[in-house]
Amino acid sequence: MKTIRVDVTARDIATGEPGCCSRCPVAKAVRRATGIREVEISTKLLWIGKAWKGISLPSVTRRFIFSFDDHQPVRPFSFKLKIP
Repeated sequence: MKTIRVDVTARDIATGEPGCCSRCPVAKAVRRATGIREVEISTKLLWIGKAWKGISLPSVTRRFIFSFDDHQPVRPFSFKLKIP
């Protein structure tokens, strides 16, 4: 298992789509950080790769997703993610 840093940028936020599991800012940032194109996000899990492996998201990331999907103001942030 490998740990990576994921940076959610202002551009990810500006171009992300609330309520869209594949085009939210977190999905965009994970795609960029990993190079994996198949990325979808739920409020608890990150699904990656063609085999759709589920990975738990850190609580700071879950809070960001809830706020973003609720059209609340959010700011860029970073988080660490363990990838199999």
